[in-house]
Amino acid sequence: MNVPVSPTDTIASGFSCITPPQSARLQRTEAYPLPTPATSFCIALYPYSDSDPAILSFGKNEVLEVLSRHPSGWWDCLVGGSWNGYGLGGQVRRGWVPSNYVKNMEGRSEARAAMVRNGRSAVKP
Repeated sequence: MNVPVSPTDTIASGFSCITPPQSARLQRTEAYPLPTPATSFCIALYPYSDSDPAILSFGKNEVLEVLSRHPSGWWDCLVGGSWNGYGLGGQVRRGWVPSNYVKNMEGRSEARAAMVRNGRSAVKP
């Protein structure tokens, strides 16, 4: 599968602000606020791994929360944590995802159902 050129190579400096500083080259786990009503979700069609700390590694069938979509074909996403009744919550990881490795989900209910199937729900269905 072809992977778009890395966002760290193609995105203007204003968009590359999620790249961790040199002192934090390991991928960090952070807590992020609740998603907004406009938040969208996608599901991984294939596993993906990259040594670049700005790029998000994920497994097949993982649900990702899409924060933004860049025209280069890379999306800024969150992965990990558990379904908190509204979106991904708890400890999540953030990074760039190649959009050709994921599929858009129809909405929050489809994302919740996938998280429940994966055993990643803190809220009962």
